[in-house]
Amino acid sequence: MSWPHLLTRVLQAAPRDEQDLASASLTTVQLFATALGAALAGMVANLAGLTEPGGVAGTANAARWLFGVFALAPALCVLTARLCARLQPRDAAGRPGSADVSPALARSAKT
Repeated sequence: MSWPHLLTRVLQAAPRDEQDLASASLTTVQLFATALGAALAGMVANLAGLTEPGGVAGTANAARWLFGVFALAPALCVLTARLCARLQPRDAAGRPGSADVSPALARSAKT
């Protein structure tokens, strides 16, 4: 879901003389991530018993393990986001934001 936004940001952040290199690297990163995910899925499925014992029992066991392993990354992302939100500076009222915001800026933010 965030891939197009990340691509746009990478292209905006790249210096003008390196934009061709940056745009070419995007496809390379995407292909590498796809290959890494496929390799991990294959290893997990094989280690979970897809081929041995095989059949319905092996497939069901492999599916459970695949779900569990691939659910870890989003779960870790949620935990990390919560930790980052908790570490964000807060103002005197406990709202997120910088505690040293000027009064004029604070008034304009309320309106």
